[in-house]
Amino acid sequence: LKDDALSKGKRIWLPKVESSEMNFYYYNEETELAEGAYGIKEPVSEKVLQPDDNTLVIMPGAVFSFKGDRIGYGGGYYDKYLEKYPMCNTMAVCYDFQLLNEIPREEHDIQPERIVSDINIEIKKATIEDAELLVEYMQKLGTYQKMRESIVITAEKARDLLERGAGEAIFGYLNDKPVSFIYYYENSSAFIGERGLYIDGFYIEEELRGHGFGKQMMKYMAKEAIDR
Repeated sequence: LKDDALSKGKRIWLPKVESSEMNFYYYNEETELAEGAYGIKEPVSEKVLQPDDNTLVIMPGAVFSFKGDRIGYGGGYYDKYLEKYPMCNTMAVCYDFQLLNEIPREEHDIQPERIVSDINIEIKKATIEDAELLVEYMQKLGTYQKMRESIVITAEKARDLLERGAGEAIFGYLNDKPVSFIYYYENSSAFIGERGLYIDGFYIEEELRGHGFGKQMMKYMAKEAIDR
């Protein structure tokens, strides 16, 4: 992250614990680092960050939930800093084993706006046996779009669409549980004289949004379109 940020001309500020508070100090490749609180290296710098709405704070943590909850290391420094500077943008970076379905949280805990991890979902092409699952996800999509009453597809109709190839679908699975879907069908354009894939429905479980699953699904769809 550091090398990528510096290569793009971004400014980096590292945290320094000062008594019961934490501030961020300017860092570049020439900045000396010295051991500070909790044995963590801190910048030897006098230039303190004055945050604004362009500031991105990367929040550390021991464990996170898919809902965005976070367990830190007990000091509450980031919660206090972000309460003082609520205009900051926030995110967290973690490994897949640090992400759990649920973790305890306290009222004062501040959630990162986005959690980025190396977790991947397994994407599977729908078969006629997935007709009921397809209906379930279309109903979830309809509820999300506040048009549940317009979703009148039945499992029988879904099975017919899938069997005839009139419609296709993919599902994203996390730990063998479906968490996302895309329904699509092939179309063509007389304007450009080419075929294409039209996405008619796309839904990701609410608590799992913001983890890159949508990008993984769209990457699959892009490859599917190119291969055809």
